[in-house]
Amino acid sequence: TYDANARVVGELETGLIDAQIAAADPGTARVAFGGSFGAAIVDPDDGTVVRIADTRSARSLGFVRDGELLVIVGSDGDVRLWDTERNESAGFVWNGTGAGFPTSPWYDSAADSVWVVTSGNLIEIPLSVERWVRRACELVGRDLTQDEWDRFVPGRGRVVSACA
Repeated sequence: TYDANARVVGELETGLIDAQIAAADPGTARVAFGGSFGAAIVDPDDGTVVRIADTRSARSLGFVRDGELLVIVGSDGDVRLWDTERNESAGFVWNGTGAGFPTSPWYDSAADSVWVVTSGNLIEIPLSVERWVRRACELVGRDLTQDEWDRFVPGRGRVVSACA
């Protein structure tokens, strides 16, 4: 970090080889960094670094729900959610269709949804489990398998019928 005179006043170690992007959470002061070799969240208060599992590359990052979740858009267009409180995946929510220039995710608190442009698509990612499973039923016309639930439903929660 730099002061107004461009002097270094502090450094954060990310553990990443090539941190290229960053996103800050104003509520917690945590900073997420991403690049070709993954993503990490740094807590500047105590220097704790959490490497985010299952993230090969990160082209765009954004905190949502007051820092509860981190949205990660990969270079392949994939969109993943990371639960910052439990330090674990909260869902693989979009299978990208190829590289693109993703936008920073933005959060619509009224709809409890994240919006992002990736792979040439504007997508809405509902964060409410109820909305997510209703959308799954609309898309596939059946209940989700246990594997699909574990992989795709943000925050997971308990398994419920998508088409009830």
